Amino acid sequence: MKFDTTQSKLLRIWNLHRDKSVKYHLNGLIYFDHSKYSNMAEPMVKPKCIFCRIGQKIPLEGSVQATELLYEDETFAAFRDHRPAGEHHYLIIPKRHIRAFNCLQFEDTPLIQDMAEVAKKLLADRIGREVDDALVGFHWPFYTVGHLHLHAIWPPNRMSLFQKFEFSRLLFGSVSEALQTLEKRKKSS
Repeated sequence: MKFDTTQSKLLRIWNLHRDKSVKYHLNGLIYFDHSKYSNMAEPMVKPKCIFCRIGQKIPLEGSVQATELLYEDETFAAFRDHRPAGEHHYLIIPKRHIRAFNCLQFEDTPLIQDMAEVAKKLLADRIGREVDDALVGFHWPFYTVGHLHLHAIWPPNRMSLFQKFEFSRLLFGSVSEALQTLEKRKKSS
């Protein structure tokens, strides 16, 4: 049986995880049986999701340029935003597909905390020092890519007027606001 690149990559992921964490494989998607994070309804990789493809290093199709990963571990990947709002604008994504922040529950608090830690380390590494005034958070309720991603932007005071609106409290929430939202979800459930 011959596999295309995407199927081959998915099969390699399947073989890597099957003995301890994959529950079942269906239509090219891999579902986890257990994880450090609670959001188990989402497949590990959605082949048509651009961020899944970037995080799993699956070749991008068409005229889309390959994306350089600036940070990668077993759980997360980070890369430059293709429309930067600052000199340093990075996106931190979970490699496992999670559609959006509103899919998360209180049990996913460690996921948000870990993403924020990756953002802090990446900014410090790229800037050469730790920064206190970086803009770090999520777009909600609207977002352009249906895969959870954390923005890390520095310096925020150099954004254009449109970017200031795009990353305003109306459309963007900080990590602490995200954690507060998850805490409220715990209380309401």
